[in-house]
Amino acid sequence: MITLRMSKWPLKASTSGIFAYEYLDEKGVEVHLAHPALVKPFAKKHVKTDKVDSKVLAQLLRMDYPESYVPEGKIRDLRTIVRHRVSLVHLRTSIKNRVHALLIREGIQLPKLSDIFGKKGDGGWSS
Repeated sequence: MITLRMSKWPLKASTSGIFAYEYLDEKGVEVHLAHPALVKPFAKKHVKTDKVDSKVLAQLLRMDYPESYVPEGKIRDLRTIVRHRVSLVHLRTSIKNRVHALLIREGIQLPKLSDIFGKKGDGGWSS
């Protein structure tokens, strides 16, 4: 079991930072999320390592820096779902474009349809 002794925890916003934020927040720890753009100028003089980042985050926490906005858990979950859907739609479009390019490259005539992948899209060309 982990004992959390610090009353304030500074974190840099990132994919893993959000996981840590949620974990610490559930444990009742006061978490302060720094935007990576705010951390970078302070760490620029140094080699970028986790050790340097942690020192910079501690300095920013003492300076009362502006924090990143973190929406409540339900909103974060909905945003994650929307981002994933957008990613899947982009992937679907990419695959459709590849199929179109392959058919054109192979000289296969497509039926005159607005969407060959729609309900009427199987006009016999796939057999």
